[in-house]
Amino acid sequence: MENQTTLTQAVRYTDIGLHSGRPVSLELRPAPANTGIVFVRADLPGRPAVRASADRVTATLRATTLEAGLAKVFTVEHLLAALYVLGVDNCQVEMSAAEAPVGDGSALPFVRLIEQAGITELPVPRQQLSVTDTVEVVEDGRFIKILPYAGLKVTFTSSNPHPKLGIQQAEYEITPELFIREIAPARTIGFMHEVEALKAKGLGLGGSLDNTLVYDEKTNLNPLRFPDELVRHKVLDVLGDLALVGAPLRGHVVAVQSGHALNTALAGKLWRLHQNKTKKGCEALLDVIEIQKILPHRYPMLLVDRILELEPMKRAVGIKCVTMNERFFTGHFPDRPVMPGVLLLEAMGQVGGVMVMCSPEHQKTIPYFAGMDRVKFRRPVVPGDQLRMTAEMLKYRGNIGKVWTQAFVDGELVAEAELTFALT
Repeated sequence: MENQTTLTQAVRYTDIGLHSGRPVSLELRPAPANTGIVFVRADLPGRPAVRASADRVTATLRATTLEAGLAKVFTVEHLLAALYVLGVDNCQVEMSAAEAPVGDGSALPFVRLIEQAGITELPVPRQQLSVTDTVEVVEDGRFIKILPYAGLKVTFTSSNPHPKLGIQQAEYEITPELFIREIAPARTIGFMHEVEALKAKGLGLGGSLDNTLVYDEKTNLNPLRFPDELVRHKVLDVLGDLALVGAPLRGHVVAVQSGHALNTALAGKLWRLHQNKTKKGCEALLDVIEIQKILPHRYPMLLVDRILELEPMKRAVGIKCVTMNERFFTGHFPDRPVMPGVLLLEAMGQVGGVMVMCSPEHQKTIPYFAGMDRVKFRRPVVPGDQLRMTAEMLKYRGNIGKVWTQAFVDGELVAEAELTFALT
């Protein structure tokens, strides 16, 4: 079994963001085993952080966005691809703004940065995910799937109506050497007819011929690095998004017209599969009997079935299996059962409650809601859904704390909120 790795030394890179156009400094720092890739917003009070994990994806419009509480980063897929394929398991990425630097629009600047830092082996085994059954995501004729395979292979088919692009297909057996030579140099593609619409949405403000391969109606405006640079960049994006699984993959990825939304949806499914295997079939850290020894809630208001991960006063992950037998479905709504949003918040709060009340000094206290901010419901929760809820402590002082909570169903974010509690 291979061991985990990290960087040998810290390295820094400064440029602008592709979409924001704002200057940003990025520093890659060594990190201990089992840290994973963690982004730190060094420009914000308290230096909030977000892990590079599929359960942290909140947006996929033209780039991949990760969020946890106040920590938000985006356009991170090229950096993640470089770290992933070059085999860097643990790294602290400090950023002075929300968007990662664009460089030349490819992953090559990040490859050179990692080479400059060096890679050091750690004395802890690396876990990998070998796919044993096909996993896929399909939407409107587009799809991405992964099949069992001994190594890591990516096959991508792209179709674009531009006369210089058309149908492009690429297939690669992914190795660090091939990635550096054939995939990492492929740049982001842009079209002149999209420029104004993108800028109206606050996107592409930092784009230029220096960091984007640009096409007008007839041809490319700057030299190609590869005749099929578009599809190679699509492969690059796939690798960056699948890095969010959090483990080296063994499988054959096949994609047709896939983008960040489908890529990260597949990453979400694989992430859950990896979590389940790591937990030996999702074996509970705390079952419902143990949870009742911590929380004062009882039926019908106990809304957590299992706790899968737990770090007192830091983080917790819990499960709620939503069934048609829930009492609230009787009236909400008889013909179209939907879990009330207030009870979804309550369930997320109870995961946070376990995180707080399992701490010895708080076992005889009760956390009460004191406020809710940045509440978003992204889709209904219905009978048959399994809620995977996360709670992370943002701040705790005196008897007041703030917790960032999120709820997912099948890897899709369904709700999020910043919950303030008071201990009494």
